[in-house]
Amino acid sequence: MKSQAPFVAEMVEEDRAEWARRMQLELDSADEQGADPKKGVIVVLGKDGTVSQRRIGMPLWRMLLIELSPGKFDPQERRAAGVNRELGVK
Repeated sequence: MKSQAPFVAEMVEEDRAEWARRMQLELDSADEQGADPKKGVIVVLGKDGTVSQRRIGMPLWRMLLIELSPGKFDPQERRAAGVNRELGVK
Protein backbone atom coordinates (compact mmCIF):
# COMPACT_ATOMS: atom_id res chain seq x y z
CA MET A 1 0.00 0.00 0.00
CA LYS A 2 1.37 3.44 -0.96
CA SER A 3 1.97 5.76 1.96
CA GLN A 4 0.22 9.11 2.22
CA ALA A 5 3.14 10.44 4.30
CA PRO A 6 5.04 13.39 2.84
CA PHE A 7 8.13 11.31 2.04
CA VAL A 8 9.49 10.40 -1.37
CA ALA A 9 11.00 7.14 -0.17
CA GLU A 10 8.94 4.51 1.58
CA MET A 11 10.05 3.36 5.00
CA VAL A 12 10.27 -0.21 6.16
CA GLU A 13 7.54 -0.83 8.72
CA GLU A 14 9.83 -1.42 11.69
CA ASP A 15 11.48 2.00 11.11
CA ARG A 16 8.28 3.97 10.53
CA ALA A 17 8.02 5.55 14.00
CA GLU A 18 11.69 6.59 14.00
CA TRP A 19 11.41 8.13 10.53
CA ALA A 20 8.28 10.04 11.53
CA ARG A 21 10.09 11.31 14.65
CA ARG A 22 13.17 12.31 12.66
CA MET A 23 11.16 14.10 9.98
CA GLN A 24 9.28 16.02 12.67
CA LEU A 25 12.66 17.15 14.04
CA GLU A 26 13.63 18.34 10.55
CA LEU A 27 10.33 20.24 10.18
CA ASP A 28 10.75 21.81 13.61
CA SER A 29 14.33 22.80 12.79
CA ALA A 30 13.25 24.43 9.52
CA ASP A 31 10.52 26.33 11.36
CA GLU A 32 12.98 27.51 14.04
CA GLN A 33 15.30 28.79 11.31
CA GLY A 34 12.53 30.94 9.85
CA ALA A 35 11.76 28.71 6.87
CA ASP A 36 8.22 27.68 6.04
CA PRO A 37 8.11 23.90 6.50
CA LYS A 38 4.72 23.85 4.76
CA LYS A 39 6.66 24.37 1.52
CA GLY A 40 8.29 21.00 2.15
CA VAL A 41 11.55 19.81 3.60
CA ILE A 42 14.02 17.80 1.55
CA VAL A 43 16.48 15.65 3.45
CA VAL A 44 19.23 14.03 1.39
CA LEU A 45 20.92 11.10 3.09
CA GLY A 46 24.42 9.96 2.28
CA LYS A 47 25.26 6.31 1.68
CA ASP A 48 26.27 6.07 5.33
CA GLY A 49 22.83 7.26 6.48
CA THR A 50 23.90 10.71 7.61
CA VAL A 51 22.14 13.88 6.47
CA SER A 52 24.23 15.36 3.66
CA GLN A 53 21.80 18.13 2.69
CA ARG A 54 18.63 19.73 3.96
CA ARG A 55 16.54 22.06 1.80
CA ILE A 56 13.18 23.77 1.86
CA GLY A 57 10.63 23.70 -0.95
CA MET A 58 10.25 21.73 -4.15
CA PRO A 59 13.64 20.98 -5.68
CA LEU A 60 14.68 21.35 -9.27
CA TRP A 61 15.13 17.60 -9.45
CA ARG A 62 17.58 17.48 -12.37
CA MET A 63 19.85 20.09 -10.73
CA LEU A 64 19.72 18.23 -7.41
CA LEU A 65 20.69 14.96 -9.12
CA ILE A 66 23.58 16.66 -10.93
CA GLU A 67 24.81 18.16 -7.64
CA LEU A 68 24.65 14.79 -5.89
CA SER A 69 26.28 12.75 -8.68
CA PRO A 70 28.04 15.11 -11.08
CA GLY A 71 30.14 12.33 -12.62
CA LYS A 72 27.01 10.78 -14.11
CA PHE A 73 26.34 13.85 -16.26
CA ASP A 74 28.30 15.32 -19.15
CA PRO A 75 30.29 18.54 -18.62
CA GLN A 76 27.87 20.65 -20.67
CA GLU A 77 24.91 19.60 -18.53
CA ARG A 78 26.90 20.20 -15.33
CA ARG A 79 27.83 23.71 -16.52
CA ALA A 80 24.20 24.44 -17.42
CA ALA A 81 23.20 23.43 -13.89
CA GLY A 82 25.98 25.53 -12.36
CA VAL A 83 27.86 22.49 -11.09
CA ASN A 84 31.51 21.91 -11.98
CA ARG A 85 32.93 19.41 -9.50
CA GLU A 86 36.15 18.79 -11.45
CA LEU A 87 37.32 22.25 -10.43
CA GLY A 88 35.68 22.14 -7.03
CA VAL A 89 33.53 25.11 -8.04
CA LYS A 90 29.80 25.40 -7.79
